[in-house]
Amino acid sequence: MELQELGVAIGRGIVKEVANYVLIFLVLSLVFGLIRTAFSFGTDDSDESTWKRSNMRVLTDHKTGIQYLSDGKGGLIQRGKI
Repeated sequence: MELQELGVAIGRGIVKEVANYVLIFLVLSLVFGLIRTAFSFGTDDSDESTWKRSNMRVLTDHKTGIQYLSDGKGGLIQRGKI
């Protein structure tokens, strides 16, 4: 029985350590996401605000100066003037 109890104790210790690392990863991911959003990293003028992103990317043809909106999946449309 002592060997079985030792195995259970080791198993619980491993699960506890893995849970700690997962929790740390989740907290760091949340903090990074909030910092990214608060300081507008990865946004452009197609986004309504830092909290309401369009999920579109503005591409500019540097030869003609024409701007296009891309959805990142191959969709491309010329951007109109507002």
